[in-house]
Parts: sequence; C-alpha cells; structure tokens
Amino acid sequence: MILAVIKLNLTTVDWTAVAAVMSFLMIVVTLISLCQSKQQLKELKRQWEEANRPRLTFGVVRWHGLFLLKITNVGNVVATDIKLRFEEEYLSSLFERCAEMLRGLERPFCIEAKGTKYYLIGASKGSQLAVGNKIMPENEVDKWVDEHISDLIKITGSYGGKYSVTECFSIEMFLNKGIVYEDSIAECLGGIKDGLVMNNAKKHVPVQESLERIAKSLQILVKNMDKTVTEENEKEYGE
Repeated sequence: MILAVIKLNLTTVDWTAVAAVMSFLMIVVTLISLCQSKQQLKELKRQWEEANRPRLTFGVVRWHGLFLLKITNVGNVVATDIKLRFEEEYLSSLFERCAEMLRGLERPFCIEAKGTKYYLIGASKGSQLAVGNKIMPENEVDKWVDEHISDLIKITGSYGGKYSVTECFSIEMFLNKGIVYEDSIAECLGGIKDGLVMNNAKKHVPVQESLERIAKSLQILVKNMDKTVTEENEKEYGE
C-alpha cells in the first residue's frame, strides 16, 4: 500500500519544474563562485601592485658634521615623476644654498629601486659650513642648530603619477641614530666634506685648497650622476 502511494506520488511530480529549479540553483551557485573568484583576483592584483610599486621614505642622518635629508625608494621599481614641496617658513630658516637645493625638488626627478639620495640641510655644532661663496663660522652654525634643530620639516608632494607624500619630522628626531651611509654619492660627499665642513683642528685650511677639493669632488659627483641617469634610461628603455 505504501509503495503504491510512493509510486503514485512520483508519477505526479512535475519533473520539468524540478529540472528548472535545479538549473536555477546551479546558476546561483555558479554566480557566487564567479563573484568569489573575482574578489580573489582583485585581492591578488592589489597584493601584486603593493609588492611592485615605488615607496618613498624620508629621514635625516648626521654624517661627518653634516645634516643630510635622506630620501630612499624602498620599493621594487623606479620611483618616477617625484615632486616634493617644503614649507617656505622652513626653507627661509636654512642656509641659502641648502634652501635652493630643496626648492629644486619641486621639479620632477626619479630614484631607482632601493636607491637613496641625500640633500644637505645643515651642519652640527663645532663645525664651519661653506655654502656657495660664504663660509658660515662656527658660532653662526651653533646658533642655527640651537634655533632650528627642533623645527618641523613638512614635506608634501607626489610620485609615480598616483602616490602622495605627506611627511613631518625634525632633525632632532634622528640625532641619536648615529648611522653612517657609504655609497657612490656618499663617497663623493666625503671629498666635498672637507670643503664644506672644517672642524676645530682644520680651521686654517686655505680657501683656495678648499675650493680645489670641492671642484675635484664635484667632477666625480657629476660623473656618478651621469652614470646613474644613463643606467636608469637603459633599464627603462633598453639599450
């Protein structure tokens, strides 16, 4: 009797409707799967772009009596079209030549992957600083350090056409790190340093000798910079 009822019920089922419902459910499951796959692909793309993008970091190092602004591209690709702006109030507190160099960073430049560039922003106490045609005596350098060591260096700008820069720090924040950096540019700065900074033991270095040292070191610096630009162009456009 029960089997007969089951058989009767099965024979009255609308299998066409059942098939339609099953097809609809399969479509829903497929759409859900596609959405999940799309999200996964989107996340993978985001992760790849994050891992393969330029990324700038900023800091200050004290190197042989000089305070240098350090800009590093820690990313895996070249940072192009870098444009940086500094507050005019901060620039007006710097020695004239240092301010001119930082203003120049408003013009587009690039930094290779894992590359670093340094820019002179001052000198530490007990040193004399030669900036342009003017030599800042030790007492003026000491006064500048006392007045501006805690000044905030506010940097805004952009690079890579879509990444922004918003940084704020002071020389004082980095004073205790005591890290020395050596690379082709730093080695060249080592030669220039004797012409820029004169410690107490070297106060009587003749000006002409100092200028000759600077000229020779600048020639090396220009040669290194030209070599770097050539290598960057070859990497970007191929030989």
